[in-house]
Amino acid sequence: MPQLVPWEGGLDKTRPSEGGCDSRQGGGGAAHHPGRRQGFRPGSHSSRGCSHPVGSGVPQGRRDRTGGHALSLPACPGWAAACHRFRPCQTMPVEEFVAGWISGALGLVLGHPFDTVKVRLQTQTTYRGIIDCMVKTYRHESLLGFFKGMSFPIASIAVVNSVLFGVYSNTLLALTATSHQERWAQPPSYTQVFIAGCTGGFVQVYCLAPFDLIKVRLQNQTEPRARPGSPPPRYRGPVHCAASICQEEGPRGLFRGAWALTLRDTPTLGIYFVTYEWLCRQSTPDGQNPSSATVLVAGGFAGITSWAVATPLDVIKSRMQMAGPKHRVYRGVLDCMARSAQQEGLGVFFRGLTINSARAFPVNAVTFLSYEYLLRWWG
Repeated sequence: MPQLVPWEGGLDKTRPSEGGCDSRQGGGGAAHHPGRRQGFRPGSHSSRGCSHPVGSGVPQGRRDRTGGHALSLPACPGWAAACHRFRPCQTMPVEEFVAGWISGALGLVLGHPFDTVKVRLQTQTTYRGIIDCMVKTYRHESLLGFFKGMSFPIASIAVVNSVLFGVYSNTLLALTATSHQERWAQPPSYTQVFIAGCTGGFVQVYCLAPFDLIKVRLQNQTEPRARPGSPPPRYRGPVHCAASICQEEGPRGLFRGAWALTLRDTPTLGIYFVTYEWLCRQSTPDGQNPSSATVLVAGGFAGITSWAVATPLDVIKSRMQMAGPKHRVYRGVLDCMARSAQQEGLGVFFRGLTINSARAFPVNAVTFLSYEYLLRWWG
């Protein structure tokens, strides 16, 4: 029978006098978990400890500042079974998706002009370089030419970013049983971060593929804005573009280049999040949140690293997306790679790398900073 034992100004009604399982010591004390990390917080949902939400039917102990509770369980098989039975009932944090949505929209507005130049360099051969592309775009289409195709992704790409960050964070929650606020005190392994990043990248492709195709098609329209007597552009807007693709190529046409997009995003987003985590940990004392400057620098370099890896497949993806009925058609990813290399040399796979890097640093720095700040504010 558990005894009442005084503890830090209160009574822990379930703490046994000897031999019990104290979750303040990691679900069984040092004797049960000799390899337990120091600094475990009792309110966290960790596989190293035993804690449950209020109303779960498990006796409540003293609540701590994290919103959890300190709970000690008698050493009996029944309580151990109850612990394992209640651990999975963790709620999916919706704020991860909302923070990803907002941060994605901010990054999109900042980076879209760079993205337009990048797409044109990768899919057209009329430009001698970045400056030439920017000058010609401005002369023929004015400043608005750099923002072609943005009205559609301002909502859609924000949704995609929401899916990416939401799936990433909830995959880490499933792998480590720690929430976002607890991960700096109990950091996941880099393998877990990589798996979560790859999972987020794979899932977001199914949302991204149609939106990205429409964006690329609109960005490649080089016609100036409608003037009397001038030929109208092929697509009048994102809705007309989507309807035209479905009419000419069928519904599957909206997913043209999806395999290349999957190969691009699945591993590179794993690298993206691992780079961010590694840089933050190198510049932050154990158990503390990274500073704003650290988040900015880590986010920026994570973007550059991931795009350096992704650019070859990004070129293939963009070319396959432009390969409609009136353009040369590739039989697949390998066929596109072989033809591109044969006709333009191996350097074609790194076309747009410079503009990608210039865009990646500010976009991803702002994306991560806004994402982290929103989660801290809500947390």
